[in-house]
Amino acid sequence: MKRQEIAIYLLLLFSMTSVSGVEVEKEGNIEGLRYKEGIAGGPDSPNAFFVDEVKQEYEIENNSETAYTVYEYKAGKFEGKEKRPYESTWMVNFIRLQDYMIGYSGNLRITKNNKVTLPYNIIEAGPGISFIVKDGKGGYMVYYEGPGAVDTDGTIYNSADAMDFLKKQYPEKYAESEKRAEELGLGEAFRENNVLVWGQTYYSTPEELDKFWTPKGQTFPSNDQIQYDEQGNAYQCHLWMEIKEKYGYIHYDLVCINTDGKQIIKKNLAESSEILTNGEGSHSWYVGFGGNIYYYVAGDSYTEVFRIRRTWGEPDLYSMAINGYTDDSYGKYVKETLGKMSRSDLRLLRNTIFALYGYTFKSDDLAKYFNDEVWYTADGTNTTGDIEASLPENRKALLTMVQKAEKVAK
Repeated sequence: MKRQEIAIYLLLLFSMTSVSGVEVEKEGNIEGLRYKEGIAGGPDSPNAFFVDEVKQEYEIENNSETAYTVYEYKAGKFEGKEKRPYESTWMVNFIRLQDYMIGYSGNLRITKNNKVTLPYNIIEAGPGISFIVKDGKGGYMVYYEGPGAVDTDGTIYNSADAMDFLKKQYPEKYAESEKRAEELGLGEAFRENNVLVWGQTYYSTPEELDKFWTPKGQTFPSNDQIQYDEQGNAYQCHLWMEIKEKYGYIHYDLVCINTDGKQIIKKNLAESSEILTNGEGSHSWYVGFGGNIYYYVAGDSYTEVFRIRRTWGEPDLYSMAINGYTDDSYGKYVKETLGKMSRSDLRLLRNTIFALYGYTFKSDDLAKYFNDEVWYTADGTNTTGDIEASLPENRKALLTMVQKAEKVAK
């Protein structure tokens, strides 16, 4: 059983391997955290992978019969931090949003301040979470294929009520979605609340999407979950073995499909993993809100951790703000992208950096734009000066470049 989890953007770069226009970066190994006895989720194997992209830190928990050991990444290596009481979540993976933890791996599970508001095994969501929006009350609405939704207080919405919420809370985007549904030939089904179209994206099961898009074969029509970035691009990872004569070939294929159903990434990630080169192990992956991809592979004696910073499709301001600027191949992408951006887009990118830290915007247009972003929460205390003074070097470098680009942009 595969797991989809969250990992973190780290400042320290390790080895890089070219991947069809993107770079796979190996962030490091975790010794002793392993895929034990061929049982994913067994003793000493990774069981939860928590991430904070903004703080550039993450922790990994290992499964045990009595307690979890929490591994933190510090000073270029992973160290065991503490033990926590054991609680079986059977491969549930979590997104942290303020006080909420939204778990998903075939089923949904939600906690608020460590208290369960939606128990595991109540809602099946095999294809994964489609998207999350704010509920207007300080919490979130979690949407999944059906269409259906549940809020972070644990209230479950049928398809009609789930779509009615979107229509009332986000009328402009709902109108865009209805138009898009018409373009896709799904208008009637959309109005009858039988399909989930949001923005430019049709959210469904891998099997249905494979039937819908032409040509076929853009996704893996299997039980592999689909993850989405905020632009609605769909991602899938599929681990399989191909037998040729007496040799076995491990494939860990990543695909990204845009909102028109066109495959814009397909790559065998096993080429970057020593573990998968030698045989199959436990693995998990996560697509951040902006499209950065993070994953690990657990072998018999250690676990490898990787990231892929987004360089495909339409530029994403959130992922650029998270990644900042570094003097490497990713930095080349940043320079090329900034040179093509309008002044208004550069203004949004500059303010996205501040939004990461909860800056409260005074301009009405910026406040409206960021208040709708699921990852944004106004802090009310931070000033731009405070934020600039504490920025990590990669984001500080990006901010300087954006400010210079704004002066000459049209």
